[in-house]
Amino acid sequence: MTAEVIGALVDGAIPLLGGLFATAWAFGLLGGDQSSKARDALKVLGPLLLVYGGVAMGLGLVRATPDEEDLRALFVASANTQAGQMVDPDTRLEGVVDRGDHIGFEYRIVSYTVADMDVESLRAALSETMLVNLCDNELHRQALERWGPFRIEYLDKEGAEVVTLSMVGCD
Repeated sequence: MTAEVIGALVDGAIPLLGGLFATAWAFGLLGGDQSSKARDALKVLGPLLLVYGGVAMGLGLVRATPDEEDLRALFVASANTQAGQMVDPDTRLEGVVDRGDHIGFEYRIVSYTVADMDVESLRAALSETMLVNLCDNELHRQALERWGPFRIEYLDKEGAEVVTLSMVGCD
């Protein structure tokens, strides 16, 4: 639970509890002073506090709910926690970047230069592998459908571009 959600719950809970207590006291459920003016006032104020607390809590929760841009940024930040890690013996994830019109994933093939590779065979193998990896994983598939396309760039050990793939969807 985020701090914003907790804050929204607290902001609404305080008047809700106050309204509940005031209403219960006003209608004689808690005993106490029998002053009729105080009870009459709380018969009106107690329910108003209940309504106010409910509205405050609801509005706070709506404001605390992340929008699409926040979720996209959270996805990119989460993916970047894996940056610098080897995904296989020859490939390292360099980073993930939100480019606005696409999300870019940059991988580095750490052991070879572009001259050492059969680029077309590599492109075919990577296309199939990336499609399976993205589409067989529910979270990845949802992210691609929601924020795609994904542009996946492979660089060689010297930083030269080897292959760039654009993943638009799983259909």
